[in-house]
Amino acid sequence: MIKGGNKLKKRILLIKDRFFITGLLLMLFLLSLNFLIELFGNHSINPYLIVSLLIVVSSLAYCFLSKSQVKSKKNNLSSSKSGSMKTLINNLSSGIIEVNHLGQIELYNAGCLSILDTNKTLLNLDINQVLKVETLEGKEIDIKQKILSTKRMTTTDKLIYHYKNGEKIRLEMIISPIKNNFGVNEENSFLLIMRDVTKVKDLEQQKDEFISVISHELRTPITIVEGVLSNLELLSDREKIDQKKFKRLLNKSHQQIMFLSSMVNDLANLRRAQSKQIIEVEKINTRQFIEQIYEIYLPQVEQKQLSFDLDLKGRLGYITTNELYLKEIIQNLLTNAIKYTKEGQIKLSVERNNLNTIIEVKDSGIGISKNEQARVFEKFYRSEDYRTRENNGTGLGLYVAQGLANRLGGEIKLKSRINFGSTFTLTIPNKR
Repeated sequence: MIKGGNKLKKRILLIKDRFFITGLLLMLFLLSLNFLIELFGNHSINPYLIVSLLIVVSSLAYCFLSKSQVKSKKNNLSSSKSGSMKTLINNLSSGIIEVNHLGQIELYNAGCLSILDTNKTLLNLDINQVLKVETLEGKEIDIKQKILSTKRMTTTDKLIYHYKNGEKIRLEMIISPIKNNFGVNEENSFLLIMRDVTKVKDLEQQKDEFISVISHELRTPITIVEGVLSNLELLSDREKIDQKKFKRLLNKSHQQIMFLSSMVNDLANLRRAQSKQIIEVEKINTRQFIEQIYEIYLPQVEQKQLSFDLDLKGRLGYITTNELYLKEIIQNLLTNAIKYTKEGQIKLSVERNNLNTIIEVKDSGIGISKNEQARVFEKFYRSEDYRTRENNGTGLGLYVAQGLANRLGGEIKLKSRINFGSTFTLTIPNKR
């Protein structure tokens, strides 16, 4: 495509129009002159002359009318485009504000009202009155002074905005002077674009915590297994091998490998708990299902010299749910009960009512303090109790269990006292 081709076409058309109009005007002048000569010369008026005059006048009128219509169409098109742009800006989720040289708001969109959680007009209000923000450290910022002193576009995502009810959000903000085609801020006005990035930053923080926790938890077992394998290698070079030491090292290594396996299992379950996909359900014989889980965990409980009671109350019938998810939840609760109970008993009980099946895991372990009970279902949370820290863990188990329970349409509740044990109650609907 030749650059400037459209301009050349426009010029040619313009020249044609000018020649056409000039010709019509000249013809009109000559016809008028002839008309006057015949009129004042007492000659009869030629009817063809009148018709010619009317044609010229009509042509001129049509020409000017066409020009007026073209101009009107251009104005309508410009107005239509302006309306479309306003609609587009108004439907943006980001907040857009125009501020004049006095720091007063001259323009804003619906996204701005949504972020600020207000339906009041912002026109002509001082920006400091509308947008009170502070740094992540809690230092208040004079946003008006910051805007008016901006010489070039700046971006920051480290601002906090507080609502009147005490809630707060994290804002990303772009500030830019409004410049003309020559790069000059003639009207001394500024554009402010803001976006709520609270969820994005929370996800970033969770990702960082996840990497930190996983890398820490992986480092310990890998180091232990590496040391055990080195010792086993040294022992294998000796003629006489201490069988007790050999078995002890093997057992230690096996425990760490099992921990790594459970961590991988937690990560897989984490994905399931956060998934939005429709789950598959099946009809399960509740009594048989619970008895199978009891038989699996009985050897582990007996190994710690604890008693393990099973209480199946009344007719349990069938439950329609996802067997894998339900099994993961109960296994998680039983694993924690075994891990944090040094002496006493663990009890697994099940009962059914018209709507739900209630599964309860009760232990006589170390218990959980009241101020920590509300947080045990948070991702990566681990109790500050030193007895809890004696055992390895990712802090994902109960978070995953609660997530899976929610996906089954149920929930897990906790009752606990320090040194008196804990009771976790899972309630799920009989039909999913």
